[in-house]
Amino acid sequence: MENGETPKVSIIVPMYNVGECAVACLRSLVGQTYNNIEIVVVDDGSTDDTADICARTIAGDDRAKLVRKENGGLSSARNFGLAHATGDFATFVDGDDVLDEWAVGHLAALAQKTGAPLVTCEYKKIDSTEDFGGQEVGEGKVVTGDELLGMLLLLNGESGSACAKLYAKELFPLLVFPEGQLFEDFGVEATVFSSVEKACISGAELYGYLAREGSITTNKKYGDKHLEGMEASLSVVRRMVDGKPELKDALACFEAFCSLRVASRLDLAKCADKGRAKAYVSEARKRCHNVASSPLASKTWRLRCRLFAASPALHNLVYSLYGKLTGKVVG
Repeated sequence: MENGETPKVSIIVPMYNVGECAVACLRSLVGQTYNNIEIVVVDDGSTDDTADICARTIAGDDRAKLVRKENGGLSSARNFGLAHATGDFATFVDGDDVLDEWAVGHLAALAQKTGAPLVTCEYKKIDSTEDFGGQEVGEGKVVTGDELLGMLLLLNGESGSACAKLYAKELFPLLVFPEGQLFEDFGVEATVFSSVEKACISGAELYGYLAREGSITTNKKYGDKHLEGMEASLSVVRRMVDGKPELKDALACFEAFCSLRVASRLDLAKCADKGRAKAYVSEARKRCHNVASSPLASKTWRLRCRLFAASPALHNLVYSLYGKLTGKVVG
């Protein structure tokens, strides 16, 4: 990148059997106000007409390209897309989500202004992609990588998702998503956070997240792969926190939140080793009990931990009612 030039941003979009949802996603990307972009659409072996829909939608835009591969899952598709990226920065968008038209421009401007290799923005849960856009951008805030890691551990303004972030090229080698593993994002993100001296966080809700039936994140029943994936990513986070005693209590909260998330949805019928699954639930209850009064945890998480430690069934009932009444989901 020459002095005075705007950096090129690669937008990596894995697609798998999202059908017509791909149209809104890709239109939001080609419609970015920031022009120096490259849209890398990865068809992860779709078995429906997703690839054809993608090809039609990006036809005529020389900034966009469709690359195809055999089905390997979200991590595999992201890794494949990043290998085809030529930008100075990269960002990930899931195939059924959308970006505000100002998203890439805002994140790129903050990266240039602050010199931060990592810039983040906020999610907005949406029921429809049609009404999303025109969000207020405001200013960004520079934090250290460890501060961002602490935010992740408390799930306070940082979810650990790979999306809604802009990564400088120097970080690309760290963006290796473990293939075939669930909950893979936050292990990768913890590694990135631990590797940067500073990051810039924006409070703007520029990433529209569509909760769609059949998507990975709306799967209500968990089994062995969820348990194993969560513990694999937690082991990465523990390594990143090792040697940072100031984050020890926050890590305990994170372990409780994450194990609660899996244990509360664990279905013994989906677990080959039911004894291990029951032991996992028991350990999750202990973790929750230990942090239920932590001043570091939010009121909502403290309540959830208390309820789950006392009775997983009661927790699930209350949490279900809360979700139906408010439309909100925490964790």
